Amino acid sequence: MILLTGLALAGTRMNVATDVSPWFLDGHSVLLMVDAEPWRVSAELWGMDFPQRFVELNPANAGEGWHRRVDLGMALYVDRHFFGDNAGWHAGLLFNGFRNTVQLQTEQASFWSVEVLARGGYRWFPFEEGRLFLNPWFGAGPLLAVDEPSVSGERYDELPYQIIGTAHLGWRFR
Repeated sequence: MILLTGLALAGTRMNVATDVSPWFLDGHSVLLMVDAEPWRVSAELWGMDFPQRFVELNPANAGEGWHRRVDLGMALYVDRHFFGDNAGWHAGLLFNGFRNTVQLQTEQASFWSVEVLARGGYRWFPFEEGRLFLNPWFGAGPLLAVDEPSVSGERYDELPYQIIGTAHLGWRFR
């Protein structure tokens, strides 16, 4: 946050946004962004329920009845834009740490996960004044459970990788 504030005071532009996906998954997301052309640095707080199909992507968890929720996610994005005004195509990295709660029947356990994703997307400003934006993006990278959660002797297994596709909807201040 200190980095974002420092960049904002250096004559760069502030943005606010949300990741649209968590809102459809009983969750939330808020991002603060700073444009320092051609770079964009963002910080996000988020949380959501993981869809069951994602929980069961790991065959070790399939059919066992696990439920997973990200209680608190904290992400830092660093992106480089390839065109002026920090619009259009961009690529960068996402550093993400999140606290999870997994539940099996009535018992639960909590653990932390970390991931580093390479990502790319397209930031589109649909109106001429260039304030409202939509930024669909895709990312992939390693995913690591910091702890080994278990409930009633059953272990929850994290996938070794993460593939994400989502979109940020936001507003850039002048």
